[in-house]
Amino acid sequence: MQPVHDPICTPFDDDDADVIFRSCDGVEFRLYKNVAAKASSVFRDMFTLPHQSEHISIEPLGTPQILWERLFRLCYPVPPPKFSTIDDVRVTLAAATKYMMHALVLKLEDALLQILSVESRRVYALAYLFRMGDVTRRAAKVLREDPSFAELNSLPPKFDELPARALHAAQFYRRSCAEAAVGAIWHENGSWMNCGPRRAAPVGFWIWEQCTAHQVQPGTTIVSHSLRSRTQWWWLYINSLTAALYKRPDPRLATDMSLIEPPVAEANKCRKCRKYALRDMLEFGRFAQRIIEDAVAEVVVKLPF
Repeated sequence: MQPVHDPICTPFDDDDADVIFRSCDGVEFRLYKNVAAKASSVFRDMFTLPHQSEHISIEPLGTPQILWERLFRLCYPVPPPKFSTIDDVRVTLAAATKYMMHALVLKLEDALLQILSVESRRVYALAYLFRMGDVTRRAAKVLREDPSFAELNSLPPKFDELPARALHAAQFYRRSCAEAAVGAIWHENGSWMNCGPRRAAPVGFWIWEQCTAHQVQPGTTIVSHSLRSRTQWWWLYINSLTAALYKRPDPRLATDMSLIEPPVAEANKCRKCRKYALRDMLEFGRFAQRIIEDAVAEVVVKLPF
């Protein structure tokens, strides 16, 4: 009767392998000690223990086939593993940390970044738990532009394992960005608004500075005398942008058509404004976006690691 052997996982089936890992569900992985030792200091220490034969056999350590395969695919010159869900990444991260496979943790950062746009909250949580500074900061920047994240009525399940300071770090960063964005608009009483690309044009002024038909009414409080000549419809844009940035500090709001169209609709009621209102608003919006981007870029995500 032929002896029954455990199934061998392809492509980890080399005949000249000098170490065998067996998963808890009975699958063999035939590897080379030098590769495994380089990948994990835990494995390296295991190989220093006395063994009865030249070929080392690592018995089940509570790790199933699918998890071993992901780990070994990350450290061998074979096609990388595919992760169906963020939970797959989480389990693999935990195993890589357990076996002190530090280089693999860096590779798993890329897997998290690939799903950051659709799983920003969970990516932030995982990156914070596993102390991935770069991924945590990039996730916080994505959360900065998520309006619902600013008004959390209850803690999402994905944050259950996080310390309170992790949520505070993301919220504090978001609030600081909002203050920086709004502060950029009103810096030195909005003096930057008197600059920009239109100043280099032949006329040298934005259309809302040229029309006197519907400027802000006398007695209205204006933060800067140089802004007093602006039309009411232009102020509608500035005030709407300010309010929007407090809720979502995203520089792209400056060119958001939902903020530009209402004032332009008002401008179209004026014979002088209607011809250039949209053109100047789009140009001014792009200029404002750059101002806000520069201000927000100076805000850092403060982490304890």
